[in-house]
Amino acid sequence: MTELHRILVDGLDYQIALPHRETDYIQGKIAREGAPYELTMLRAMADRLSPGDLVLDIGANIGNHSLYLAAAGFTVHAFEPNASLCEALNQSVLALPFTHMLRRPVDTGRCHPISSLKA
Repeated sequence: MTELHRILVDGLDYQIALPHRETDYIQGKIAREGAPYELTMLRAMADRLSPGDLVLDIGANIGNHSLYLAAAGFTVHAFEPNASLCEALNQSVLALPFTHMLRRPVDTGRCHPISSLKA
């Protein structure tokens, strides 16, 4: 299990698993700064979304975008085909006090989980 890193930004409070923080630039930056990657863009996205909007994060990686937007109150469906990254995303989702997660096989020949996040 990967160590979780707390994110406190814009009144949001959640944790994210960063399994490759020592070797991955983006994960390292999140770990050092305690803030999501591409925060300015995430804020712009949140400003343009309305309550009840559904966000699809295709290629969610570790869930940087998904977790921020779910914490901001939007419903997010995150898809990640890489098993290692999907495992990290699922670990982060399970640590969220305000969401639920549904796991089911994805018919891509790889059968990786889908994370559904809803505040």
